[in-house]
Amino acid sequence: MFSLFRKNKPFKIENFALKLSLEWGKNFGKGISERLIKKFPELNISEIEYYKTLCDNVQNDCSNSIDFQGKEITVNELDNLLKEKVFKKYNWINKSNQRKLYSLYTYILWKEGLIK
Repeated sequence: MFSLFRKNKPFKIENFALKLSLEWGKNFGKGISERLIKKFPELNISEIEYYKTLCDNVQNDCSNSIDFQGKEITVNELDNLLKEKVFKKYNWINKSNQRKLYSLYTYILWKEGLIK
């Protein structure tokens, strides 16, 4: 009965897949296929592959937006790079996943000594 009042979230599967691909802890670095099919059993193999590739592309575009050759950047510059080069391209990424990507790449840059 209440399902009539719920909004259908656009890009629900894309954002769920990206969330899985960004997980830390026990699921860090693990594939998303099994967990994706558990949540969305209607997906077929080619759709699962599409979502896995999409998540890889998002993370690759994040990495490619950043100069890892020693040039330090500020957190504001990182924020602007991700907004301009990733979040505009993948405008379906929800705020929660945007924050996770920002945190991930802030950590990576900090670890590499490239964040001011």
